[in-house]
Amino acid sequence: MQTTSRPTRNLSDELIRHNILEVLTSDSDIDASDIEVSVEEGSVTLRGDVVDEDMKNEIEEKIGSLKGILKIQNKLQIGDSPFDPEVAGTLF
Repeated sequence: MQTTSRPTRNLSDELIRHNILEVLTSDSDIDASDIEVSVEEGSVTLRGDVVDEDMKNEIEEKIGSLKGILKIQNKLQIGDSPFDPEVAGTLF
């Protein structure tokens, strides 16, 4: 699990969460449907499944520059995409 800390906070948790979701859903390279975002006192926790380690790191990097975030706990798990050809081949 990766944790990133930042020194300032000046936005409400609700607004921080809204901004994070906006970033994640506006990026066509990110499937945010399996990502849960929670914010408490500026501390962001990401949970859910992503396709690979690169995507996990990219998500943290993309939200890392948003204002108001004091810390990011990246608890995203690497899971299989339902459209992965290797997985699909084993289903039939």
